[in-house]
Amino acid sequence: MLPNARLAAGFAFVFAAYHLLLGRFFPNAHDAIGRDYSGGMTYLLAGYNWWHKNGFFAVPWFTPAFCGGLPMFGDPLDIYYSVEQLLTIVFDPLTSIYLTILLFAALGFWGSWTLLTRVFSVERPAAFFGSTLFLFNGFFACRMIVGHIGFHGFMLLPWLLFVVLKPVTRGWRLVGDCALAGLIVAYWIYAGLGSMIVPVSLGGAAVVLLFLWRGGSVRPFALRLFPTAAIAFGLTVAKLVATGAFLSHFDRSLYPLPGASTVRGAAKLIFRGLFLSTNAIGPDAQREFVNMKWAFERHELEYGVTLVPLFVLVAALVLRVRRGGAPTDLRWRRVACIAGLLLLFAIPIALNVFDPRWNAFLKSLPLLRSSSSLVRWSVLYIPPIVFGAALALESLSQSPRVRETIALMAIALVVVQNFATDRNEYDEQSYRPETVVAGYRDVASGKVEPRIAGIEAFLDPQGNVMLLTERNDTLAHGKSQLLCYNAIFGYSLEHFPLGTLHPGDALEDASGVLNVKNPACYLFPEENRCVAGDHFQLAQKKSAEAFLDYRPFPFEISSRQIVANRMTQLTLFLLAALGLGTVFVWLRCRFIRATSAPRPPASRAKRR
Repeated sequence: MLPNARLAAGFAFVFAAYHLLLGRFFPNAHDAIGRDYSGGMTYLLAGYNWWHKNGFFAVPWFTPAFCGGLPMFGDPLDIYYSVEQLLTIVFDPLTSIYLTILLFAALGFWGSWTLLTRVFSVERPAAFFGSTLFLFNGFFACRMIVGHIGFHGFMLLPWLLFVVLKPVTRGWRLVGDCALAGLIVAYWIYAGLGSMIVPVSLGGAAVVLLFLWRGGSVRPFALRLFPTAAIAFGLTVAKLVATGAFLSHFDRSLYPLPGASTVRGAAKLIFRGLFLSTNAIGPDAQREFVNMKWAFERHELEYGVTLVPLFVLVAALVLRVRRGGAPTDLRWRRVACIAGLLLLFAIPIALNVFDPRWNAFLKSLPLLRSSSSLVRWSVLYIPPIVFGAALALESLSQSPRVRETIALMAIALVVVQNFATDRNEYDEQSYRPETVVAGYRDVASGKVEPRIAGIEAFLDPQGNVMLLTERNDTLAHGKSQLLCYNAIFGYSLEHFPLGTLHPGDALEDASGVLNVKNPACYLFPEENRCVAGDHFQLAQKKSAEAFLDYRPFPFEISSRQIVANRMTQLTLFLLAALGLGTVFVWLRCRFIRATSAPRPPASRAKRR
């Protein structure tokens, strides 16, 4: 069989296995999916309703679908500018989500393959092993199962690393590389990975150190780093400013930050989450961790790369010690890289150790103070372990045939361990998607025009509002949920400014105040002469009607937002011009080659 045919057949096998592993949860044995899709799926329906009325390129500043009216563009949880939202133009939200998962799983595999073969110059068997490891990483798989759809962008990390580490050739290609890398980082922010961007980036930095440790040149990375950051900032500054304006009204530092009572306890928990079955981690975490408000759910602890890369790394290390040390010309560089890796590897452990003074310091940091757990920083370990294991596998034997055999055995063991891991616990995920899917189909078929007519809540027999998992589903039949699920207000909506919002007609007038929020007050209260959580006034009824109809309405924005919008628009214009220019140059070069190619000599008969 030809090498490329073998590669295609191998990918088809592992990808089919991956589909069998995840497909059983979409839906699961109870016709349900992950509980947190109660947020993601309803956001997709709200986004589809906006697109249905305004087209994909109209900026969805606000949505009437939740809590009587909320920011959309300024919400860090919003996923309007994402692949899954784009797919809803054709497919229902559930299908869009699962297609997104499969697409990004495949992108993660081929990104890893490209990085390992073209940057690290790894042989094909070892590269296939590393790509399979990254495909099956537990962080992506388990987060997708429970409903953290915004984290799907994690699978683009290998492509980002490839773009910033590959050799520099021509200047115009360097510009294109920076543009592509900037687009990947911007996609992370727009598609919901913003809260994880620091630990994911640190995981990428660990791979860069591996690259330098192997003797790679720092020049490609250094040349691309700052232009990439500038492009990403230009693309996202409008989103970042709007998000900052929204978050500035709600302090979520009220949650305690849990941690293990000892360094050994934190390291043990992270080690098990990376390499061992996580079935029994929950009880261990409850024993090891203190200062906890909520018990850990399984997905918070599952990052599984299986035991296979650990065995490969240990075996390679033993052989390395037996064969001797590193070359002298790289010794100091290697020492610096190893020191950097050890420092990075210490971060998740340090963040998950509890000491009163250390904990108080962590709670004072802007990025960490609103967290309720820092266990998810364990994602930092996945890229260096995966790609380090692929590099290590090549050193296990001098024989190509033996290395190929080891790689095939390792790949088989990765697949087997994933299938042997008991994940029946995930079958208990309980969000039922049929209401949102039915609401989508009603709009897509033209049966219903999307509009929010009133405010609704689920009440118990005593008349108390119940915070049910599916409470956001009310938008599917034209009602905005009174107490929607949105973590910005706190997991129990501790900071939600309820005001006079109540079940009933959204345009109901009570002393000149309508029963619907003015969402512009969440972002630009001074400019709109209101405070966060204020309602539309009776004099603003036309604006409220447009808002409830998923249409734009007039509002004032801050001078800072105006500048940010112009910067993002300018960056988009420059990237579009770069793309069009690249296509023009490519077509022109092809035309020149075609017209300047020598013509074949005329036949003898023709010359006569």
